[in-house]
Amino acid sequence: MVMKRRWSSWCRTLVRVPRCNFPMERRTRDLLKVVALKIDDFIFAPAVRGTFFRAVDPNYRTYALSGSRAAGRYSRAEQPTLYLSSSLAGVEAAMTAHKNARSAELQTLQMDVAASRIIDLRDVQALSKIGIDLEDAIAPWQDVVARGGIPSSWLVRDRLIDVGANGIIDPSRTKPGLWHLVLFRWNEHDAPTVRLTHPE
Repeated sequence: MVMKRRWSSWCRTLVRVPRCNFPMERRTRDLLKVVALKIDDFIFAPAVRGTFFRAVDPNYRTYALSGSRAAGRYSRAEQPTLYLSSSLAGVEAAMTAHKNARSAELQTLQMDVAASRIIDLRDVQALSKIGIDLEDAIAPWQDVVARGGIPSSWLVRDRLIDVGANGIIDPSRTKPGLWHLVLFRWNEHDAPTVRLTHPE
């Protein structure tokens, strides 16, 4: 009789084991989510919200929210990317840097932006954590593309997308203190939102 009770208890223990695994799996998944969130806290800048500016060819104003139409510092020709400036002075600085590649007349548009999962290239610690060298981001790129090569800034973009970035804060190279916002994704599910506010 004692043997039977021990056998019955042992069987119940075996039956309970699989059921105990599920809470443990859930706890493990929850822990991984927490770890991921903590990593995000270290590499992503606070959410970016506010008014930004973009200069466009008036002939293509209708497509202002469609992003770039040609290769850029952080984008291959087939990768639409939205290049914005945080101020009118930033627009002017960007136009000065690219004056040979722009049409003579440009119209400056005003946009309302709400963006998260943005990497700030001014944050040395964040760049170190994801293995990016700022020099690769700011290195000359146009001559490299003209020769049929791949500029290091395109590889920086690839790495940023690998870690889940929606875009970057890019410090101005011609006017220190100014900065630009470059979006890889926008106006789609779980992505930054951009809305044209002036002129509408």
